[in-house]
Amino acid sequence: MKLEPKFNRKAPTITPILAKTKRKRSSNGHVPVVDLPLGFDIRNASPRHLAEASMDFYVAGLLDWEEYAMLAFQPELHPDFDRTIGALTGCRAAPDQGRDCLAEWEERLAFEQKYRGERDETAMRTLHIVTLFQRLDTPSRMVA
Repeated sequence: MKLEPKFNRKAPTITPILAKTKRKRSSNGHVPVVDLPLGFDIRNASPRHLAEASMDFYVAGLLDWEEYAMLAFQPELHPDFDRTIGALTGCRAAPDQGRDCLAEWEERLAFEQKYRGERDETAMRTLHIVTLFQRLDTPSRMVA
């Protein structure tokens, strides 16, 4: 007897919005507002905070689905980090310890561009994340 999967056609589905449509500005020209936690500092963010903030960036349309996945996946949040990656690198997981995420992603960008090329899709996505972080790092101007 062959089993066939049954699909509920009335169930809602969630599909990512295309990056081209997501990054467009609204009709009044404003960039979407991202509701980050109070005191979020990209130069001192923990992997846990970065994973949480990545959803805010995605919902606001600042990242596409693949960039969100790159940013949200933080290996140190995995319970077996110390036995796997940590055993190979000699580092212990510190998912709540702040670190300079901008500098880490700039290093990752340099690696991607060196070994994959500047036109590689992963390198271009990494560049977009670094650009977002650089904008978060610069102080905003207040117009009086």
